[in-house]
Amino acid sequence: MFVVIFKSLGRQFHSAGPANKNAHAYIWKPLVMLCPLFNIFLKTGYLPKTLMQSVIVPLVKCKTGDMSDINDYRVIAISTVLSKLFESVTAKEVLLIITFSLLLLLFYFNV
Repeated sequence: MFVVIFKSLGRQFHSAGPANKNAHAYIWKPLVMLCPLFNIFLKTGYLPKTLMQSVIVPLVKCKTGDMSDINDYRVIAISTVLSKLFESVTAKEVLLIITFSLLLLLFYFNV
């Protein structure tokens, strides 16, 4: 999980632009704290309420349309950075486990 968190954090720094060329030096300290924290979340199955909270924001689909029509809006949920990172890491881990399981099934049944 350490490598997956490192890559996820690294992508966030690289997407910020060329000013963060040495951003990996800043990743290590939070990474050392996040890995055990994420492992505790996965082992216990408990997520704090603050990790699951998000802010719901309505966005207008078509600015030239009727602004009083409810159907001209879509809703997005803005989550915390920690919850997005945890979601990204666990999604990659789950995908890896499913892929490995499917490969084992294919190998077992000689498909």
